[in-house]
Amino acid sequence: MNAGHDLHGDSGPGPLIERIFAFMETTALMAAAKIGLPDALAGGPLGPGELAAKLGVGERPLARLLRDLTGTGVIETAGSGRYALGELGRFLRSDVPGSARAFYQMFGGPLGQGMIGGEASLVNPGTTAFEQITGAPIFDYMAGHPADGKVFNSAMVSIGSAIGTPPIRAYDFSGFSEIVDVGGGHGQLAREVLTLNPGMKGIVYDRPNVILETQVEIERAGLADRCQAVAGDFFESVPAGADCYALRLVIHDWNDDEAETILQRCREGITIDGRLLIFEIVLPEEDAGHPAKGMDWVMLSCVTGQERTEAEYAALLERAGFRLTRVVPSPTPMSVLEAAPV
Repeated sequence: MNAGHDLHGDSGPGPLIERIFAFMETTALMAAAKIGLPDALAGGPLGPGELAAKLGVGERPLARLLRDLTGTGVIETAGSGRYALGELGRFLRSDVPGSARAFYQMFGGPLGQGMIGGEASLVNPGTTAFEQITGAPIFDYMAGHPADGKVFNSAMVSIGSAIGTPPIRAYDFSGFSEIVDVGGGHGQLAREVLTLNPGMKGIVYDRPNVILETQVEIERAGLADRCQAVAGDFFESVPAGADCYALRLVIHDWNDDEAETILQRCREGITIDGRLLIFEIVLPEEDAGHPAKGMDWVMLSCVTGQERTEAEYAALLERAGFRLTRVVPSPTPMSVLEAAPV
C-alpha cells in the first residue's frame, strides 16, 4: 500500500484512484495513532510479537499493519523481523512537541465518520452529517463524551501549534497591554503571545469543561502572575476592558448568525482603540487547490460553520461593529485578520 506509486498509466482516472489509495494509507496511520503504536516503538525496534503484547492487540493483524506502513516514513524495517519508527514516526508519538497523533486520532473517530457520510449534510440541509450519525451537535457530543472530547481538544492544540504559531510571530503585539484569547482552549495562543511580550497580561476564555486544564497549562508555563483562565459562554459575554481580542480557529466553527453574535460580544468588551484579531485560513477566490477548501468540507459535514473569503470576513465584521483593517499573511496557510471597532 503505497500512495506514491504511479497509477496513471494510460487511464484517465489515475489521479482519482491515487486519492483513494492515499485514503487507505491515511486510515492505516489513524489506526496506528489510536492504538499508540509509535509510542510503543519509542524505545527502539521491536518485533510484532513484542509489540502486540505491549499494546494488547493481535500479533498477526499488527504484523500486517506494520508491513503496510513501511514506505510511509512512519514505520521502517529494522532487520531480524523487527520494526522501528521512521523519521515521521516520532511526530505520531504522544510525548513529542508538535505531535500530530491527536489529529490522526480525531479524524479516525466520529469526526471522520461525519466526513465520510458527509452527503447527509446535503440531503438533509440544516443539520450536519456528524449530528445525524452521532445524535448530537459536535460540541455537545464532545462535552458528553470526555474521551473523544480530550482527543478533540488535544487535536486543536496540535493544529494550533503546527499552523497557528507562525502567524503569532508574524503579527506585532508590542503595542497591546492585555489579550483575551476567546475560545482559546488550553491557551496556546495567549501563552505564546505573553512569552514573546513580557509586558502584556492575558485571559484565556473558554467553556467550563475545558478551562480547568487551561489553568494547569498556564501555571506550567510560569505565567500564572500574568494570565488567568476564565470560564464562560462567548455567546453571552466575554471579559471586558482589554485592548486585544483574539479568536483562533473559532469563527470558522459557526454559521454567519452565530459568528456575528460572538464578534458582537467582542465588540462590547473591546476598548475603543483596541484591535480584534481573527486567526483563520482565508478561503481564496480562485479555483486552485487550497487547505481552506478541505477544511470547509469538515465544517459542512461535521460542524455548523464555514471557511470564508476575505470579502466575507469583511462583511461579517462590519455587521458586528468592526472594520477589517488588514490581513497579515504567515508562512503557514493561516493568516491574521486585523479589525478595529467602529
